[in-house]
This record gives sequence, C-alpha cells and structure tokens, in this order.
Amino acid sequence: MSIKHVKEVIEELQRNSLHPELIQDNKIHFSCDNAIYRVRMPSQLELLEADREKNAYQVKLLRQDDTITLSELKKVLKEKQGIDIDDMEKQLVVLEDDLQQAYETMAKKHDDDIEGIEEARKGLKAVEDKRGVIIREISDRTSPSIDVQSDNYYMSYLTAVCTEKNEETETDVIWNKAWVSFKEYLECEDSNVKYFAMGYLTTLIMKVRS
Repeated sequence: MSIKHVKEVIEELQRNSLHPELIQDNKIHFSCDNAIYRVRMPSQLELLEADREKNAYQVKLLRQDDTITLSELKKVLKEKQGIDIDDMEKQLVVLEDDLQQAYETMAKKHDDDIEGIEEARKGLKAVEDKRGVIIREISDRTSPSIDVQSDNYYMSYLTAVCTEKNEETETDVIWNKAWVSFKEYLECEDSNVKYFAMGYLTTLIMKVRS
C-alpha cells in the first residue's frame, strides 16, 4: 500500500473511531466511489485458508534471491541508517494511550464549552497526526520485508473473500462479493475500494477479537 493511501485510510478510520455503531452484526458498512460496501468477519474456514495462502506465499519469497526478513531489515536500518523501528513501535504504544486520553478529555467536555472542545480537538488531532507520521514511516521502511509482504498477502486474501457490494435489483437489495475470486482481486488494478476495505476489515477483526 502506498504512503498516500496509508495516510488516507488512517485518516478515514480515525474519523470513525468514535462511532462504535459502525460495527453491526460483525460487519462494517462504508461508502466508496458512489457505492455502498461492507466487510464481514471471516469464518474459521476462511481464516485457515488465509493461513495456507500466507504460508505458501512466504515460502515462495524465502526461495527468491534478494529477500530479507523483518528482523534482518530492522537490524540493517538501525546499523546503516540509524532508523530504529522497534523504538518507533514503542512510541506508537505510548501514543495509543495518549489518543485514548484525548478521546476521554473530549468526551467530558460540555456542549456549551466551545473553547474547551476546540482545544481538546486540536490536542486530539496533534496526537493523531504524530501517530500517523510514525505509522507511515514504519510502513514505508518495513514494506520490503518477507514478513510484511506475507502479512499483506494474508489480509489481501481475507479482503477479497470478506468484502461485499450493495446492489439493487428490480425486486430487492442484495449483497454480492466485490471480487469473484482472490485471483480477480490480485489481477484488478489498485483502487480506493481495496484500500478502504482492507483498512476496515483490519479494524473489524481487531475490535471483535479485543
């Protein structure tokens, strides 16, 4: 996923993070490119198949030349460029707490406290912006690693099988798979639907499992 699209997905998810009603019946609905979509929780069988796809892809990468594991890449980045990914990840944990505190501060403000609400909103945005910069930096630096590529392949598979599009017929409103198969998903060009579907599915899985 490109830096531009990572930024867009992060901002979109952050805008909706205060709306727990976004998740209904283990599904998240969203609009994109003038259409309505939803992502649903994968079944156990789909999760097992996603693991098989990921493992096969990881083996394929390991057999190629000029590939590198995440731990090796972190070491190279730290030694050669002074970039400490582990430290960045620790910063994200701290910022996650700061983000929660900022949400709680905003929630406690009275509706008539316009100045206080604006100040809290600025504080929240500052934390979100700082967190977004670090996430994009980590994503950009670690994307060449075998671990990240195989994880992305795993989520790509789940996105392909768990994304549905709302379509109206003459007599009913139905939900059809956004992509007929994983092969079609991989072969079609990158799009906003792909990026946002993966972002929302990741959020759904994390929230349901938490």
